Amino acid sequence: MRSAWSGSVLAVVALSTVGFAYAAWTDSLHVEGTISTADVDATWDVVVEVEPIVNFNAPPGQVPPEPNLVQCTADISSNGADRSIDLNILNAFPNAGCEVTIAGTVRSTIPVVLNGIVPTALDGSGNDVSGTEIDVGIAALQRLPNAPPGEAGCDFDSPLTSDEVLMDGDGLCGVITFKVLPQARMNTAYSVSARIDLSQWNLAGG
Repeated sequence: MRSAWSGSVLAVVALSTVGFAYAAWTDSLHVEGTISTADVDATWDVVVEVEPIVNFNAPPGQVPPEPNLVQCTADISSNGADRSIDLNILNAFPNAGCEVTIAGTVRSTIPVVLNGIVPTALDGSGNDVSGTEIDVGIAALQRLPNAPPGEAGCDFDSPLTSDEVLMDGDGLCGVITFKVLPQARMNTAYSVSARIDLSQWNLAGG
């Protein structure tokens, strides 16, 4: 009887051990892959027109000077970047400046909207003089639906609004004005820029 009891006890212990091991078995399923994000991009294609402007808000009856007193040049950035325009204004004076008409193309894989316009003007010491000595403004922006821009297309009959969606391949025209204010200093080199920000359409302003 003792050997049979012993055998029964051993059998129970063995089964208990096997049962515990079975309960601890596990398995997993995996989902693996990659995520490629979209691209928000725009390029400047052409400088449509660069025009000197004199006598902003000139008094009535005042004879304006010849426009060629101010020399303005603008080209696609010489360092190969197609996001920037190189602008040079020479012999500028108060109430004079330049107006630049530029055209580009939206190159985004998702819809975008206008998210803001950031003009800046700095003096030779890096001080912000925007609105006090130099005024930089966006006179007009226009969307050309699904059409590369060109001189004939930039008529600005329908200005771009902040909630207007831009799609890949849409043309984008802009008129940017650079004006020297009466408080500007003589013989001073100013650094100016006008940045046009685009953002994904479903997080505009975020």
